[in-house]
Formats: sequence, C-alpha cells, structure tokens
Amino acid sequence: MIIASITERFNKPSFKAYMNLESLLLGAINSSDTSSEISYIQDQYSDDIRMEYLIPQLDILKVLMDGEKVQCFSDILKAVKALDSANRSMINEVVKICVLINVNPVTSASGERSFSTARRIKSWLRAKMSQKRFDPVSLLNTHNTTYGL
Repeated sequence: MIIASITERFNKPSFKAYMNLESLLLGAINSSDTSSEISYIQDQYSDDIRMEYLIPQLDILKVLMDGEKVQCFSDILKAVKALDSANRSMINEVVKICVLINVNPVTSASGERSFSTARRIKSWLRAKMSQKRFDPVSLLNTHNTTYGL
C-alpha cells in the first residue's frame, strides 16, 4: 500500500513535467544527453517554447554558468536571477523554462489539506454553519501554525 501510494504520487503529470524541465537544465549545464527531455518539451510545450531558440540558448546557459557550482534547480534559478537584463534576454527561452518550473505545482497538498480541513470542521461542529463563518474558521484551521494557534 505504501509503495503504491509513493508510485501514485510520483507518476502525476505535473511531477513528470517538473522532472523533465529540471533535467533539461541540469543536463545542459553538465553536458549530459538531453534528447529525451527536449522531445518531451517539444511535445508538451510547443506553443510556449520555441525549440529552434532553446537548443542554442542551452549552450549559452552553459557558458554563462561556467565556474558556478550547480547541483539543483535552485542554483540555476539563483544564477539566472543574478544575470543582468542583457544576458537574461539572450536566454529568454531558458528563463521561460525557469518560470514554468516555478509555477508548476509538484503536488496538490494544499488543496488536499483544505478539503480535509473542511470535512473536519463540518463534522466537528455538527451544526449548520453559514459560509460567512465557515471561511475564516477553515482558513485559521488550515494555517494554525502560522497564526500561533
């Protein structure tokens, strides 16, 4: 049951997209084979990313990152953010990939948590509650560590 749950978690389309986008950037910097990631991006993001520009820009990214210690995507993101606007405009398709990685939800834990909270609150009170009262109560319950409760 645990193995099935873990497998289900990592077989989601959003995680596969995140993995391929990150592997493409890391592979380009480390001179690894990125053909499978490029074909995935070409299939999934052909409307967003122009592949004829992306492939040369990955080489430019490697040159710009020369001397940087890169182990994960956050290292790449930090280096890209530190670039001036002229260098960043040279790798605009790589910047699009960084944006896609940042906006891609790897899991939907916050949504699952809010539904779980709603179920707990409704069953705990066992009374009819108006939406006006329910919204702040559920927000406080979901983020109880933030508010010190």
